[in-house]
Amino acid sequence: MQEPLLDDIDRKLLVHLQRNAAATNVELSEVAFLSPPQCHRRIKRLERLGVIKKSVVLLDRQKMGFGVVAMVSISRDKELYKGLQEIETLLNRFPEILECYSITGDFDYLLKVVAADLEEFSIFLREKLMRVPGISAVRSAVCLDEVKYSTALPIEVRPAKKSTGRRNNPKD
Repeated sequence: MQEPLLDDIDRKLLVHLQRNAAATNVELSEVAFLSPPQCHRRIKRLERLGVIKKSVVLLDRQKMGFGVVAMVSISRDKELYKGLQEIETLLNRFPEILECYSITGDFDYLLKVVAADLEEFSIFLREKLMRVPGISAVRSAVCLDEVKYSTALPIEVRPAKKSTGRRNNPKD
């Protein structure tokens, strides 16, 4: 996959938008040293390129009543059940699953799951996840504390070059 051509101004805009997706074009123009219409055009271009997939609101999970976060590893029965697509379709239907990754190693998938409490998490495991046809093993680890949480990608923006006071002249 080829990376779209992004310059440092695009990167500055993206860094700022990752911190505040609701930033106005006026705010962005101050960050990027462009006019608000120029910022708007750049953001629309980044959306067309698919660099910006969507803008979202991040909610405080605990204030919303989701006190439990767990990482759940699942294996599928590769001999009896060949329906990889069916399993993934069912996993996508569970709102308790925030993230799902197909992984290497001892398990086939790693899930990030939220629940109100341990009882609700247990019900999710027993009555939903373990009933998905083709799942042969489930292992979970309940998170004790959130040490780091971020959705921001580590975008590098090169520092601006200091002016020497002398213009670059091709005749020099």
